[in-house]
Amino acid sequence: MLTLEPFRFSLFVAGWPRTKGSMKCLGARTKGGKHILVEEVTMSKPWRTHVQNDIVREVRRLLPDVRVLPYEGPVLVDAVFQYQRPASGMSVTLPYPTLSAGTYANGDEDKLRRNILDSLQGCGLIGNDCMVVGHSLAGVTKKWAPEGQDSGVQILVQEAP
Repeated sequence: MLTLEPFRFSLFVAGWPRTKGSMKCLGARTKGGKHILVEEVTMSKPWRTHVQNDIVREVRRLLPDVRVLPYEGPVLVDAVFQYQRPASGMSVTLPYPTLSAGTYANGDEDKLRRNILDSLQGCGLIGNDCMVVGHSLAGVTKKWAPEGQDSGVQILVQEAP
């Protein structure tokens, strides 16, 4: 869903949400001595690209003839991250997806949010993620996906009051 007055965008992006990791310096690798920085989380960039592509597709579907982006005002961003509960193992009994390592790692809530904010800027929905001034009552949460639903993230971006 996308409305322009007031600005409001909502979308569910299926997939396994990934965190925005820290940057790692590989040292000075260029003639000018500039340092090369790479992300420590290898799946961070592919997840961010996936989110960006889904947002662009949805905006084009909803407004095929209108060029209104990026939104340049202050916004609130909510994100509900949901994960498939593994069939076996320690995480079966956990009330929330809080695994910090391994195949089913869920990641830090703040780093999950950082990746979504970078996606919103990267696809051009918002001009800069510094325009994000907070979140609404829904906020940012991690939960297990309801039975029969995919892993992913529900994103809501709306004009700040």
